[in-house]
Amino acid sequence: MKKIVYVFGEVSEETSAQLSRFQPDFIYQDKTTHIMLRPQFRAALHALKTGDELIVVKFSNVLSHTYEFSLLLDFCGLLKVRLISIEDEIDTSEKLYGQTSALRMMQIIKELPHEIYRQRVKVGEEPMAESRPHLISKREARMQKERRVVSLYLTGHSIEVIMKMCNIRHTALYQILKRNGIKRNRVYKDRVISG
Repeated sequence: MKKIVYVFGEVSEETSAQLSRFQPDFIYQDKTTHIMLRPQFRAALHALKTGDELIVVKFSNVLSHTYEFSLLLDFCGLLKVRLISIEDEIDTSEKLYGQTSALRMMQIIKELPHEIYRQRVKVGEEPMAESRPHLISKREARMQKERRVVSLYLTGHSIEVIMKMCNIRHTALYQILKRNGIKRNRVYKDRVISG
């Protein structure tokens, strides 16, 4: 039964003393420049065997996305690995901190995205821009519709199909083709079809 410690970045003297109290067999430490890939954490997971202990400073130091929390818990559960988070005061075997209340777990889960975000900003990663719906003007929408009509026409779709797909009428279709300099003669099997 191995005791594996994972550390992300630098830790305080107090945390370092708490980690040494566990008398770890292996210590894996990632630099803050490896915030997304965390190669040492992956190595720590590969080193785990059934019945081992994984000791982390805090869950937000281990995870780069919130969905990884459930994956980590599931992984540790399958291998029957004892998971200890020092600052979150969680021990899956309930020996160190007693039984963690559901309220405490909910609080940790609620704070996890914010802590991950703070950590990314702390190491200098650019925060993601808020996604807003892409607003286009009426002119741009009309131009997109015209490009679609021309594209469908040039690829050989029938006039009826183009009218249904683009929700336009006959006259509008011909006006769009005329505006874009598209001739209305298409050749099919030795005959010319005029629009």
